[in-house]
Amino acid sequence: MFPELGHWRGGTKGKHLKLHKNNGLELVVVHQGTMNWQVDGSPETVSAGNLFFTLPWQEHGSASAEYTGAWLSYVVIPVQGGPQDWCFSDETGLTFTNVEHEYLRNVFSSSQHAHLATERLIQNVVGTIDSAASSNQLLVRSLLQVSIVEAAHCITHGKFSITEEPSLKRIRAWIKSVRLNPLTNETFAEAAASCDLARNRFAELVRAETGDSPMRFRMRMRIHLADRLLRESSEDITSIALDCGFSSSQHFGGFIDNTVNVRPAWPAKCLSNNSRVSQ
Repeated sequence: MFPELGHWRGGTKGKHLKLHKNNGLELVVVHQGTMNWQVDGSPETVSAGNLFFTLPWQEHGSASAEYTGAWLSYVVIPVQGGPQDWCFSDETGLTFTNVEHEYLRNVFSSSQHAHLATERLIQNVVGTIDSAASSNQLLVRSLLQVSIVEAAHCITHGKFSITEEPSLKRIRAWIKSVRLNPLTNETFAEAAASCDLARNRFAELVRAETGDSPMRFRMRMRIHLADRLLRESSEDITSIALDCGFSSSQHFGGFIDNTVNVRPAWPAKCLSNNSRVSQ
């Protein structure tokens, strides 16, 4: 038996974590970023430091959002049975008793799937199991058993009320505003002041949420806006570059090559002239 596990990163351009189901109890810990997910159509916000769980019959993920800078670890532990009588599959070798399985079914029936958790919960387990591979089944079983118990502990011991610190609430509002309008020209100092934070703390929180510094994040959103306009409008690349806050198409191309390491969907050679990009 070897569980499905790994790390997932949003990358520099962002990825969709599409709606999907797993074949077991999935335990996820988010190390970086904030994502708006859903479980069977019900939305939940999942942030850095959160544990997130689902069972096989629960469709989860995001229907549309792109996540840049997000980073999480996950493990999927096979189960058998249905919503009322599920237990861990025989192939896992896990040694929960009938009474313990009943307790776990009750815990993981929570309608809230995102809970506060320590990052060591899954990150260390994934790394250790991955390096041990299938050669040490005793270690794999032990780590999975501990992960399940610790996840249950996070859910049942007063940690299921996720409160948003006022500073985080302001940071997330700022991030949302930049996503909606990346063309604002506010300075770094002005952005920090708008969140009532010192500049170092402002930068630290933005990086934790997005994976980028504040100004880098804003420029990345401008790149995404330019990418969309190049696909949807009839304007040439120089006009779009100027509309998106770049001094020229060369400045636009240089920023892509040297600053954010993002390659949009158009060829690099198109950045050197005023022609439309043929898609």
